[in-house]
Amino acid sequence: KGKAPEQFDQKPMPDLPQNWTSLTDSVLVNVFESLGRSGSVQAMRGSRCLYSAGKSVKTFWQRAVFVEEGHTGDMSKKLQQRLSSFAANHGGQVEEMALRNTAVAPFWKQAGESLLRVNDLQRCFKLASFTNLQRLILHSFKSQEIMSFTSNNRCFPKLRCLELLQCCLDSTTFSELEKFPALSKLGIWGLKNTQIALPDIWPSFHLDELCLDPVEANSWPGLGDLLRLHLRTSRPRLALAALPASLQVLSLTTSAQDVSNPFVEAFVLLDEHVQTLLPALPLLVDLVLSGHMKLGPCSISSLAEQKLIRLGLAKCMGLDSDKGFQTFMSCSWSTLETFEMPGNKHFKLEEISHLFPTLKICKGDSMSLVPQAGQSLEGGDQGEASWWEEVIDSRRPSVGFAHSSGVAKMNSPLGSLAHISHFLQQPGDFGEVCRGP
Repeated sequence: KGKAPEQFDQKPMPDLPQNWTSLTDSVLVNVFESLGRSGSVQAMRGSRCLYSAGKSVKTFWQRAVFVEEGHTGDMSKKLQQRLSSFAANHGGQVEEMALRNTAVAPFWKQAGESLLRVNDLQRCFKLASFTNLQRLILHSFKSQEIMSFTSNNRCFPKLRCLELLQCCLDSTTFSELEKFPALSKLGIWGLKNTQIALPDIWPSFHLDELCLDPVEANSWPGLGDLLRLHLRTSRPRLALAALPASLQVLSLTTSAQDVSNPFVEAFVLLDEHVQTLLPALPLLVDLVLSGHMKLGPCSISSLAEQKLIRLGLAKCMGLDSDKGFQTFMSCSWSTLETFEMPGNKHFKLEEISHLFPTLKICKGDSMSLVPQAGQSLEGGDQGEASWWEEVIDSRRPSVGFAHSSGVAKMNSPLGSLAHISHFLQQPGDFGEVCRGP
């Protein structure tokens, strides 16, 4: 700090441990420019000799995030250039990559439009292959753009985990995903069209894990020999017939909780369905049932016989009764390690902890067992979303503000009283629309 760059040359090079690597200005500048971190480049230019732990250098390119958050210029062209440059220079090194196809800035005149078109993606894949890529997260891609990835499946020989966030899909997309030879995990989260049509015949690819949140279907195809499954649907009763007997982990949640609605009442999950479901899943050890308002104490007795390791009953308000609590306390939970209470009105944390001292109790949304986007159903990686969370960032201008050249100014005579809905501020994120029936 406070020294001219040439002053650093006068100091002798320190002895570095074998696991340390030297980075020059030019390398660091290229690194940050590739990721679009131009602001950080300016902060680093003053030093002529920078050092970083060898482990960090080796793993630097294992994860990459591509998000366009600028407010000026041709953002589409910028993202194209960055992705193409990265693919050509580091496509064979990256193991996990997240890519958002709409601008983060909601006030951009073309907010919600695709930054990368089909032709842009095809040109990128001609430059290089992502030979070591194992996990790919795509945000705001359309069906045709996703097919650009599947048609170039040779570029992704090791891709085993694909997560689609707020993407527009159709029933043909599933058969296209079959082209990825190593794909074993598929997650589809926050679709813009919640009425996605599942294919009549499930593709022949072998998946271990599948997440569909949300999904609606009048008829369900057979889902193969899945080990882990997460579904969020307003008609959970219809999905029961499609659950494979091979399941070890099941999350069946619903956002349709207004049981006074005849449509919800017609498809709500009842005690009799739980009693029928559990014997059909003999390998099940991890179960999450969330939002099922009509379940009663009889379901708790059935669940205790399953010998589960993890059990989540969040927002199953019919269970949060005095009888429900007494039934839970009287059952044997010898194998249960983690439990999420249906509520805290009648379920007493202190009493549960006293009777089951080794039982881990999950409290609050941050510790909920209900799966979230980017979280594996195998558990244990809740903190892994931090490296790619920029992709789902919803940065919106403060209410009543307009942005021009990066400067915010008031533009409403009513100030903060002039409320603008989230949908209008970021029209590209249709995933925020109510998921109810």
